Amino acid sequence: MSSVPAPGNDRPLLDVRDLRVRFTLLDGTVFAVNGVSLGRVEGEGEFEVTALLGARNELVADVEKSTTVDAVNAAFKQAAASGPLKGILETSDEPLVSTDYIGSLYSSVIDTMSTAVIDGTLVHISSWYDNEMGYSARCVDLLAYIGRKR
Repeated sequence: MSSVPAPGNDRPLLDVRDLRVRFTLLDGTVFAVNGVSLGRVEGEGEFEVTALLGARNELVADVEKSTTVDAVNAAFKQAAASGPLKGILETSDEPLVSTDYIGSLYSSVIDTMSTAVIDGTLVHISSWYDNEMGYSARCVDLLAYIGRKR
């Protein structure tokens, strides 16, 4: 499993997925669009990167039973719809990019368009998340749980 964090000063800000490109500026004027960075002029000789993007997890697993993309996605959709992951896990069938997940209260949104299965047992799953919002939502869930136990 690997995690692709939101870009910062040391990571590119270009968000390309299936040739879908989207930039999100918090404020200021676009100073440069050179394929890897966006920003605005702060002052003489200063350049500040201003972007707000979600992050992504990639999971590759070798499973015991042969499966299909449809079966994997159906399992995630079922888990998101009911049981202990309802409200924590979500799925998306839309061609979204990282900025679309900003503000998401889910801890993880499975990108069903990116699910892949090779030779029936090698499964690749991608999920998106807004770390700050997802974490905050789980803290609220924990406080509500504690409140119910009192």
